[in-house]
Amino acid sequence: MERRQCDLRPWEKFDVGPHLAHRTGLPVTVENDANCAALGAVWTSGQPTRSLLTVYMAYGIGAGIVLQGELYRGASGNAGEIGHRSVQPGGSPCWCGSRGCLEAVASPRGIVRRVASDRGLREALRIGDTAGPGDIHRALLESLAHGVAPALTLVQEAARHLDDTVVDLTNTFDLDWVQIAGHGFTMAPHLFLAEAQTAVARSSLARAGHPVRIQLGQTGPEVAAAGADAVVLHGRILTSF
Repeated sequence: MERRQCDLRPWEKFDVGPHLAHRTGLPVTVENDANCAALGAVWTSGQPTRSLLTVYMAYGIGAGIVLQGELYRGASGNAGEIGHRSVQPGGSPCWCGSRGCLEAVASPRGIVRRVASDRGLREALRIGDTAGPGDIHRALLESLAHGVAPALTLVQEAARHLDDTVVDLTNTFDLDWVQIAGHGFTMAPHLFLAEAQTAVARSSLARAGHPVRIQLGQTGPEVAAAGADAVVLHGRILTSF
């Protein structure tokens, strides 16, 4: 059976808040998963005025930016959309309509697509021609667990694309705390962490004046949901003054 790719573009402008509030009769706060994860990490750290960059990978890749305890959302609420930063000009197509986006080449979905389109990789990883995305993902996880070289190389390449973005943001916002989180990092989380630490350590600007802590956060599917509690709490506290 042919597997059709999900087209997310029609949902981009769907205003879910009012619709959900109307259906439930309850007040609704809408926030993206990366921001939830970032603000949740700041609150659970016991230092709610800290600054933090959370690189969040799930279906896509985003960043939650907290500056001195406040979420930085940008002019239209789209700050942190790092998944559509071009890292490979002319590379794999992205659902946004561009090519070579970080999300298209470095997310688990992007890695799976690369394997699916490369017979040599499929043979090296012992993945049959009829394998679907879920089968390929499971085979990749198994290969990574056993240290199979082609699988490790794929993730290292993806991590290096991500690292350039981490270094740029760390320098731009003069951050001393960076977290990677989200269930997209279940694919070799410590490899992603090690590559990020190495990249930031190489940047003299990123580490000038203070150390930069690169931390592995939660990689389970619950991390954004747990952070959503912090978003509501944070908003309530701000409006109480």
